[in-house]
Amino acid sequence: MPRLYNEANSSSAKLPALSVAIARAFAALAELNPHLFLFDDAQWADANFWDALAALAPTLETQCLAVVLAYRGNELRANPTAWSALQALDRAHAPAKITLEGLSPQECVELARGWGSALDQCQALELARRTGGNPLFVREALAQPEARTATLSDLLQRRLTQLPENAYAALESAAALGREFTDGVWQAIAGASVLAALPALLRAGLVQEDAQGYRFQHDLIREHVYHAIPRDRLRALHLRSANALERENVEPDILAWHYEQADEWTEAVRLYRQAGERATKAYTYEAALAHFDRALGLLAHLDTPETERLALLLDKQRVYRVTVQERAWRATVDELTVIAAAANVRARGGLGWYASRRCTRHCARTAARRPRRRSARTRRIGLASCGYSRSTARGATAFTARCRARRTVE
Repeated sequence: MPRLYNEANSSSAKLPALSVAIARAFAALAELNPHLFLFDDAQWADANFWDALAALAPTLETQCLAVVLAYRGNELRANPTAWSALQALDRAHAPAKITLEGLSPQECVELARGWGSALDQCQALELARRTGGNPLFVREALAQPEARTATLSDLLQRRLTQLPENAYAALESAAALGREFTDGVWQAIAGASVLAALPALLRAGLVQEDAQGYRFQHDLIREHVYHAIPRDRLRALHLRSANALERENVEPDILAWHYEQADEWTEAVRLYRQAGERATKAYTYEAALAHFDRALGLLAHLDTPETERLALLLDKQRVYRVTVQERAWRATVDELTVIAAAANVRARGGLGWYASRRCTRHCARTAARRPRRRSARTRRIGLASCGYSRSTARGATAFTARCRARRTVE
């Protein structure tokens, strides 16, 4: 990938270099054999996905390569990044669209036949009208024919209340984990009761087994269970989820989200910053900025957020400098200067004073310089030079010790 990044960096396209590199990798695969890529649930994709797709789209007309996106229109429109990216693709390339409507009455009859039920024409018409052709709604209505006027939420709740207590508790633990989860992590959260509850959940069609472990049969089932969990229990489940997933070495942004939902703000800030640093090293700068902003938003829950705020703003200005976003970079440097000056007034000794002095000097040096486009190697060197070196850390520790000793003597 570094080689691809260097090649892509010379491109004149106004796209992130990693996105161009991914597009070239896909094109290279298409030269070997025809490929079809299917991306499901595209309404949840982040900015990096849409940047890569924008870089890939111009090559689709000349390559043996097809890309299929499956998404829910209402949810995609609620995601500004995804909606604007899809509109740009429509204007530039006019891709073919296939709108999946609800099931027709005849399709409801066929679905009912597959589930061992028989519907006449009048029943099929009523079922299609009532459910809007939603396959999950149709299935729930077929399973509970006595509830003729119930909504989908009512039908799901009726079926969930019929579960044994241990099965419902295991389902709540799974909902806190997400749509997909492994058997080991699920048992670590819910305990040995998972083994006893699993047959009932599989028979009810609420979860299903796949190659990686288990998954909810439908997103709406998971959302219904998740939003019904009391807040105190939900915090405890997220904390157990974070502890279990940390042993599995999952991505730091996933851990950070669980700690955030558990109100463990210190760990959430630390992991969001770690996720931002990892995204920066992977050249996914938009994701890095999103992680840093998420961490900055959580600092209001901490007692002494100044040191963390300085570190996060330093991380952000490095990204702005590398990506040549001059206006955002200068605004961040100005904010750093103000916070560092205020911290210098409040902290008369110790590491806080040292960090604020160092940050003030850094801002004074960088405020007069204009960010310029540099080679990938120079950027990496620049990023390393902005960080806290080992010698700086040792000097700060020694300085703090001297200040503490001086206060003790006084």
